[in-house]
Amino acid sequence: MPYASAVPLSLEERLAHIDRLAGSVATAMDGVLTPGTPVLMLDLLVVGALNRTVAQIAGFAQLVRARNFLCAASLLRPQLDTAIRLFGISLTDDQEAYARLVLAGEKITGFKDRKGRRLNDGYLAERLSEHFRWVKPVYDASSGFIHLSSRHVQQAIVQETGAATQLRIAPIDSFTDETPYYELVDAFMAATRAVLEIVQAYAATRGGAPVAPPS
Repeated sequence: MPYASAVPLSLEERLAHIDRLAGSVATAMDGVLTPGTPVLMLDLLVVGALNRTVAQIAGFAQLVRARNFLCAASLLRPQLDTAIRLFGISLTDDQEAYARLVLAGEKITGFKDRKGRRLNDGYLAERLSEHFRWVKPVYDASSGFIHLSSRHVQQAIVQETGAATQLRIAPIDSFTDETPYYELVDAFMAATRAVLEIVQAYAATRGGAPVAPPS
């Protein structure tokens, strides 16, 4: 995974950080919905994004602690998806219409940004990379865990010695080195923080300027 923090933390310390982030995600709704203020379509979209984010944090942490790398890794792409879909709001002139499209279950490719480009996940990842440089490489790498790919084959190979290849089928991994977990957890934490920053930017400009994280 092309993302790793320079902070020397153990795996459990990293997971503790993610557990604390879940609390920040849950309380972020307070900045979106305020008493006496009409609820916008965008508000509903943001609240749904926060709910998805906190649910995925809980599932991700459990899977990492259970040493189920493949399933934990498959949650990184959806966490990043939440960030890039929310970021898409900032690229449109009619933000409420964008929210209605998503809430109606329609494809975002029906929308164009201010440059006339149709919105899709790959393009949104490229644009969000202008704010967070790690987004596009993590997006590309994490997509390999969603679709059946070499990532899944690699996890089934225990050892290769000469012409002999030892294979395994098991719900837990066989890593002796925790480095892959460090990279995975750090990337998941970064995706979660990106969601938070975008939501905080939305709360600060609710109904006004476009949503975008600070550069």
